Amino acid sequence: MKILLVYPSRVGRGNIPINIPILQAVLKQAGHEVQIFDTNSYRWPQWGLLQTKLGMFKKTDEDEYNKMLYESDPFVDLESICKKFGPQIIAVSCLTTDFKFSMELVQTAKRVIPSLVSLYGGIHPIIATEAVLSHPEVDFVCTGEGEEAIVEFAENLQCGKDPLLVRNVWGKRKGSVVKNPFRPLIPLDSVPFQDLSGFEEFHFYRPFDGKIYRMANVEVSRGCFFPCSYCVNQTLKEKYNGLGKYHRIKSIDRAIAELVFLKQKHGFEFIRFWDEDFTSHSLEFLKDFAVAYQEKIGLPFLIYARCESITGEKVKVLKEMGCKTFAVGIESGSEWMRKNVLNRYVSNDTIIEKFNLIHEHDMRVSAYNMIGYPFETRKMIFETIELNRRCRPATSSVVFLEPYPGTKIMEMLIQERLIPPDYVAEYKIDEPHFTPKSLTKKELSGLLRTFSLYTKLPKYTFPLIRISEGSGIISDLARNFLVSIYAD
Repeated sequence: MKILLVYPSRVGRGNIPINIPILQAVLKQAGHEVQIFDTNSYRWPQWGLLQTKLGMFKKTDEDEYNKMLYESDPFVDLESICKKFGPQIIAVSCLTTDFKFSMELVQTAKRVIPSLVSLYGGIHPIIATEAVLSHPEVDFVCTGEGEEAIVEFAENLQCGKDPLLVRNVWGKRKGSVVKNPFRPLIPLDSVPFQDLSGFEEFHFYRPFDGKIYRMANVEVSRGCFFPCSYCVNQTLKEKYNGLGKYHRIKSIDRAIAELVFLKQKHGFEFIRFWDEDFTSHSLEFLKDFAVAYQEKIGLPFLIYARCESITGEKVKVLKEMGCKTFAVGIESGSEWMRKNVLNRYVSNDTIIEKFNLIHEHDMRVSAYNMIGYPFETRKMIFETIELNRRCRPATSSVVFLEPYPGTKIMEMLIQERLIPPDYVAEYKIDEPHFTPKSLTKKELSGLLRTFSLYTKLPKYTFPLIRISEGSGIISDLARNFLVSIYAD
């Protein structure tokens, strides 16, 4: 069959997901024709560029690659692809913030091919399956891992069998939702290597610490141990209960083999490990993995890590292996907020201790933060700023909280009447999805624009930074001046 895989993201250049290249690989192995439609290739307002403009990251010359972004209309291009390729299935993988946009794309495709069958997957359809199926654009949802289900789904359609016999696939019949049982979670060693064909070359290039690298996204493990209220991992863990171990790890041989393949085929020069918490791997695993990695790969890399799992021995091993930065979530500097809202029970002292541990090994570390939580105050945001100042990361990035269906924080927001029960977050760059009761939208946006300045510049500049929180000409001039000082 002919299958069009759609990635309806607008976060910008350099963002290739891991799941779609894997789905492409399994479908091709089964003999199907596959084409990719990736809306990241179009010129949208890019959050990464705005973060750089606001002083969150070092300025990098990305013009050579950004000028390659498509200037055409994605809907017109999709019509053309449907006419030329003639897909029988349009398979969409989307996040919550891309769901509404994705339906517009599917509407466009179905106008060209009325018989086109739509299959949705990805995080949002998995955690909000029945809500997603309520839309006429959606025929079926893969409400679990898709590597095996999508192949069986395509084969059933091809052979005239009922696609609603496929485990993990839910659909509609006579006005009711057919809920099939789930498949067991798959062992990661059975997953094929990523097939990156169909993605534009300019997506391989990403900025890091002021330079551009040809960078690959790779997972060694899948799943997370921690039950943060704002994250879908706990929701998925509960949904997949009894289906096998949620947190799974590839064997070292399998992980290294894919890295060798990607390095040789695409010439990658930097690896971004997408594991939720790379330091959750045991010290023994990291030591053995490091030996194989240094021998066969030898590329610089970055990881995401939790303070709870960082140890001096692990930092030492990772540094010797070639790690160039730890990306660590602070999220909030308010211990009350972390405990009572975020379900994170690590103390400020422990966070500072773990950042200092990374510094002691002369390693770069970046901090991730969010603002705009329910019950948050300006004072709490400045607690986050102060904790960043004490942790001394190379970069302190910040985003607004995005509420996702099925998460505990979504329940809090509905209970506090900050969002309606049926709220579906849409893609926004610098606009909050809701406003905490003690803050204004204007104040919250101003704090996002100046967050990195508050974390990096001397406190005697705070009155000028406060002026920079505004959005007028004077505020913009003050902010640009301060960013230039910070950049220098």
